[in-house]
Amino acid sequence: MGSLTPMAWIAMVMLGGAAGCLLRHLLYIFIKRQARTTWPLATLSVNITGSFVMGLLFGAHQADVIGDYANILLASGACGAYTTFSSFCADEVRLMRDGKRWVALSVLTLTIPGCIVMAGLGLALARYFFG
Repeated sequence: MGSLTPMAWIAMVMLGGAAGCLLRHLLYIFIKRQARTTWPLATLSVNITGSFVMGLLFGAHQADVIGDYANILLASGACGAYTTFSSFCADEVRLMRDGKRWVALSVLTLTIPGCIVMAGLGLALARYFFG
């Protein structure tokens, strides 16, 4: 928690979480309406973009570009609520149950490595720009 009091830490996580959750829901609805597919593109999109932003924030915090409050608000709160591992898992179960094993495998294959690569890319960009 660094210099944060426990109550400030809790408040920052809650505020960031509310914003991240709302953003995820709005983006999810937008993508579902535009894509019109049963393939879980919305879940993949929020997890990939959230991983990238988390990498950027991690690097910015390490370089002291953002402080403890911003890191807790944006990384733990907003990105934590924005990304959705539980929806990813539910999508995988639904696809397997519906007999779409190859689709489930493609989602799995894109999500796990994709999120790791995007988090690494975000971190690398933060280190490049912030030192």
